[in-house]
Amino acid sequence: MRLTGDGFQLRRSYPRLGVAVLAVLLAAQLTAASASPVVAVTVTGSVWSNVTAFSGACDGTYDTISSQLYTLAMNGLAYLTYARSGYTGTAFTRAAFLNRVGGDRAVYVHSHGDYYGGVQGFREDAGKCTGGLVTDSADVDSKVATPAQVVVMSTCRLGESHTQSMSAAFGISQNQQALAFEFYMGYTHHPYSGDMLAFEQEFWSLVQAGGPNNPIYSLAEAFSISRSHHAFTTPPGDVAPAPAWYGNYYYTGWADTSPGCTNCE
Repeated sequence: MRLTGDGFQLRRSYPRLGVAVLAVLLAAQLTAASASPVVAVTVTGSVWSNVTAFSGACDGTYDTISSQLYTLAMNGLAYLTYARSGYTGTAFTRAAFLNRVGGDRAVYVHSHGDYYGGVQGFREDAGKCTGGLVTDSADVDSKVATPAQVVVMSTCRLGESHTQSMSAAFGISQNQQALAFEFYMGYTHHPYSGDMLAFEQEFWSLVQAGGPNNPIYSLAEAFSISRSHHAFTTPPGDVAPAPAWYGNYYYTGWADTSPGCTNCE
């Protein structure tokens, strides 16, 4: 007797057994299976979005992008079955981030990102227009003992390959041939937040395209498709920005890493 995805099938292993005996064997198999309860493993994630520094009160322009990015990421991590928590405004502080980042396997951050003292980092929200404290890659590296699975830095500069990179701080290799289930996404140079929103809207939509428990695309495939559909505006006098990713091409992002891709190439 063997199990298949559609239920039980009977081999011709017992050609002389009657229907009644086969029924007893089948019942025994079902009883044994039900006697071993499946224990759900909780894998946590967190979403951090700096809404204050991008608000009209701080920069003079009406902005809902930070809130929209926050919602997209919260929904995306929920789909990927992470037990996620969200932080914005005064709840998004450097101290709060470092307090839980070591236990999270998925992390999303939208904020101001750059090189601070030659090290990649981002600023907290903390309800401040300017002067928010910086969390840099060395801070993260000191807290992360187990490599993360999914990390998205929706900021400037933190998608760039660098010796003091945020990717490496999370234990995710700075290449696209990783064997471990891991995926890191960030941006190079200084993208406009409107371009980031358009790109991430399609990215998360593709990640969830197959519906519950049926991913159609890996995270890298979702990235590539969305990237092919969106051009990024180059700020005057600056270098052309672009999203970038590192990790395992086939990883679908699932918290327990189990659902495979149905058509990943």
